[in-house]
Amino acid sequence: MEFFYIIALIVAFNMAVLIYQYIYFRNSPVFESEGACVRINLTPEVRFHIELPKYLQTDSIVKLRLAGNCLSLVNETGNSYDLWIEPSHLKSITAQAEKAFVNAELCCTEQDETNYSVMHQHA
Repeated sequence: MEFFYIIALIVAFNMAVLIYQYIYFRNSPVFESEGACVRINLTPEVRFHIELPKYLQTDSIVKLRLAGNCLSLVNETGNSYDLWIEPSHLKSITAQAEKAFVNAELCCTEQDETNYSVMHQHA
């Protein structure tokens, strides 16, 4: 019976943390410029597989690669930071990335390029 209480406590704690993160980050932009750095925030629309917030140098990102619902930020050495974006927010978050990393080139697969141009026409 104690096992049930421990599991219930763990579930309640995790729910409280998730609710707090949703309330705290729901209105913040994904990319925030802070001088020569850009801060990447965890928002409900984006999933990032490392600890956030993450700070990146604006001039270190040379390519923005869009493939499906994954936006990869590729740095000078070829390493990338992958952001998994909900499809309904793909257009706005990709536009935020283009503004934050002005020197980066946007690359899309052929399918995504068609989808991205359609998204820009509806903007």
